[in-house]
Amino acid sequence: MVEMNSQNLNRQLREFKLKRMKTNKFLTLLVVGLTAVTAFIGCSKDDVSPTDAKPAISVTSPTNNSSVATGTNIDLTFTASSNNELRTVTVKRKVAGGSDVTILNKTISNNITSFSYDSTFVSGPIGTEIYTITVLDKKDLSETKTITVNITDGFGVEKSGFFYHIEGSLKGAYDLVADVTRGSTEANAEKDMVNSDAGGSPFTGSWSVGTGNATTYVKVVGFDYTNATSPSAIAAYNNGAKLSTVAAPVSGDVYIAKLRNGTTYAIILIDAVSASNNECSCNNTGKLTFKYKKTE
Repeated sequence: MVEMNSQNLNRQLREFKLKRMKTNKFLTLLVVGLTAVTAFIGCSKDDVSPTDAKPAISVTSPTNNSSVATGTNIDLTFTASSNNELRTVTVKRKVAGGSDVTILNKTISNNITSFSYDSTFVSGPIGTEIYTITVLDKKDLSETKTITVNITDGFGVEKSGFFYHIEGSLKGAYDLVADVTRGSTEANAEKDMVNSDAGGSPFTGSWSVGTGNATTYVKVVGFDYTNATSPSAIAAYNNGAKLSTVAAPVSGDVYIAKLRNGTTYAIILIDAVSASNNECSCNNTGKLTFKYKKTE
């Protein structure tokens, strides 16, 4: 009886050892299998390695921190690229006083490594306008570039000008291009404003253009000189009657000039018509003063 129990115990031990060996073998095969799967996944197309480069964004225009006049065109041109193939390209625009607006949300469906974009926008209000470009590739690497554009009124620094009675002893003409007063011995073609009052007559501040000078003027009533923008000034000029002579201006009058038939415009605010000004110490007294701003 004792011998039989001993035989049963030995048999059970052998069976236990055999089961344990099978279990260990199974676990070993499982680990090997998992290792192989992990290695396979690690070699997949979308895996990121330390040598993978982020996408690149090359902006042709506009130049970062450049300035343009409100109401004029901004050409946004750029190229996005990635060696890993592109997934999405997004562009957001934020005008002064506004919030981000998505203007492009492009999903790249084919296997391309470069995407070019070219579109034109009308610049918004005066202030800062921001374009944010974001590129994502097929390994989920991304790059973002921000372009800031300063939106201005389109005019340069305000200047002051003046001229005297044409028959007095001081200079009676003004050059709006060079920003200087001109005298009788200087070239008429450089005189955009020439006092046209006759000798011995009261000074009225009237002017015409010099011989050979092609500047023309438009008188604008109710035009906001202080808050004017170059597009609004050019539009008002185009809609008005063109003059080569201006008669009897008064303080507060506003004129828009197209200088010498070129691309530069000036808005002129008459400051004062002083008929009794005698800086010349002469009989033909009078002085016209004005402020003006020119388009850049």
